[in-house]
Amino acid sequence: MVATRQEYLCEDGSVFVDLVEDPSGEKTLPASYSTGCGGPSYRWTEDGLIEIGGDVPRRPLQPGVAQWKDLIYAAAARYGIPAHYIAGIMSFESGGDPEAGSPAGAMGLMQLMHSTANSMAGRELSVDEIYVPDVNVDLGSKLLGSLWNKYNGDPIKMAFSYNAGSPKCGAGCVRDYQDKANKMPCIADCSPNQFNLRADCYSKTQVTVDYGGVVAAYANDAILSGQFPLAGNDAKTNSEAATTSPFWAKGVFAVGALLLVGVAVKPLFDPPHTLLEDRHV
Repeated sequence: MVATRQEYLCEDGSVFVDLVEDPSGEKTLPASYSTGCGGPSYRWTEDGLIEIGGDVPRRPLQPGVAQWKDLIYAAAARYGIPAHYIAGIMSFESGGDPEAGSPAGAMGLMQLMHSTANSMAGRELSVDEIYVPDVNVDLGSKLLGSLWNKYNGDPIKMAFSYNAGSPKCGAGCVRDYQDKANKMPCIADCSPNQFNLRADCYSKTQVTVDYGGVVAAYANDAILSGQFPLAGNDAKTNSEAATTSPFWAKGVFAVGALLLVGVAVKPLFDPPHTLLEDRHV
């Protein structure tokens, strides 16, 4: 995958570095993936579904997600992420509730921590700004774009990383969210999920949350229910391509469909700096 390295000179003399995906770069995905921690292998099918251990899991997309369809498709085009995958993340994180918040401090539709939102935006944001749907979806999708590049489109590692940082083997724990001074320590160990990847778990079940599996099931339903078709906002326009090409070559990134309907794909957060260097890496 090709990216462009952009360096900007800030007003204080420091240099801000950003990596921007080059849309002309070739996108290739492995035939299948494995977490390396045990558990089933998984893959993207040619229809854009996430198959796990030979099965295609499905869980009804949360009803609040579809109302943000335009924002999701626009963000998908900006950052080269399948729109139905973004919808799957949102379904798990907030259920489409723009005012959702977590005990750990995550905010909005994509449940962004304040520090993460600031990092993605390249500046300090207020809490009110982070809760704005356009901003929240844009920054959460930008984070997913960076994870897509880091994990070569691995949908399970991306999901776990979005939720809990770099994927690590092992079970999770029940956390004491009230004890933030000690960074919310574990108060009970949990049994592992199917991928043996760490994540938090619910106190009632004490089973490590299968974040990747649930996100995959939501994303699959986003397609199968017809709420987030691969061709984007104008599915009929690309119907012929949709029957002849694998999903990553036929508009899953929604760029073609968005251009046809005139949706802007300019990032919301352009670095307010002077461009020093722009080169492929």
